[in-house]
Amino acid sequence: MKRKIIVFFLFSMFLFSNLDASSISIAPNTLEVDIGQYVKGNYRLFVNMADDYPDFEMILDVTFKIENEFSLSDVSEDLIQISIFYDVISTNDTDVYNADTQWTESYLVWKNTREIVIPVAEYDYINGSVHYYASMLDYTTFTEMNSLENLVISFDNGTSILWSELDFNLIKPEDNYDFCMFVALISSIWLNKREFPERTMLAISPQTQVGQIVDYGWYNGTILDETTVEIDSKIYSVKHSYFPHTIAYYNNDPMSGGIGMFEHDIYYHSETGLILQFNYSDDSIDGSFVPYEFHSPNKNTITLNIESLLVLVGLTTIGTAYYVRKKKKC
Repeated sequence: MKRKIIVFFLFSMFLFSNLDASSISIAPNTLEVDIGQYVKGNYRLFVNMADDYPDFEMILDVTFKIENEFSLSDVSEDLIQISIFYDVISTNDTDVYNADTQWTESYLVWKNTREIVIPVAEYDYINGSVHYYASMLDYTTFTEMNSLENLVISFDNGTSILWSELDFNLIKPEDNYDFCMFVALISSIWLNKREFPERTMLAISPQTQVGQIVDYGWYNGTILDETTVEIDSKIYSVKHSYFPHTIAYYNNDPMSGGIGMFEHDIYYHSETGLILQFNYSDDSIDGSFVPYEFHSPNKNTITLNIESLLVLVGLTTIGTAYYVRKKKKC
């Protein structure tokens, strides 16, 4: 009998050690998030600078929101608008941002694939009394939205201009730092998403299972386990996705520059797939998003506060102990 058990375990070890990548399944990409769903939290970024510079730290109030769903006249598939609201709470380097800086980034993704197809659907920038706004949301066709040249930039004096009408030779930081920052950020977002096609990191399919690969476009993650996240004394079931530090180069040429993603641990709401919490790190950088409010309008999400959870665990433990004692007496 012992010999049979040993042979079984040896065979099992051989079998699992020879599983190849083809046996690993890819997670589905269809989004099932709710319009109006959001999570709010504190986002901390810390950078350990070189010896000649003080360490950089910035704390922001951030909201990730499922803003809207679009049905455009020239495409059959619906698009989901995902928005990120940033509000700088504090920073020790006011040359980059200050506590009056707020901005909103919105992009559109295909509902069935999570692919980011309109990298800048809306961009709203506020720095004290300075305000600039850009949008694609008044267009009714995908063809119109799918060109940066059609982006409409609006000013508080009631005037507006198309991106194609901007004279970039006249946009200089020394003349208008905020507008230069506004234009530069929009340009870099659009360029990077076009050069490196990406699926949204802010939501996954709730049908995703532990062990599956999550396709983020030019990088991949893996669902390691299912765990819990606490938000406002309530416990939510989440799926934990991990991906390592990843770099991609223009034209696959390391000499041409590119972009990178830090090592991430991301936690998605199990019922809807919306991001709820994350942290990332590198040798000199640490970032984290810790939620304090979660709203899901169309789901009867079952949650337990901490006190109820402890009571339930206690009752379960007592019940199990009693059952064990009764079994022993029998």
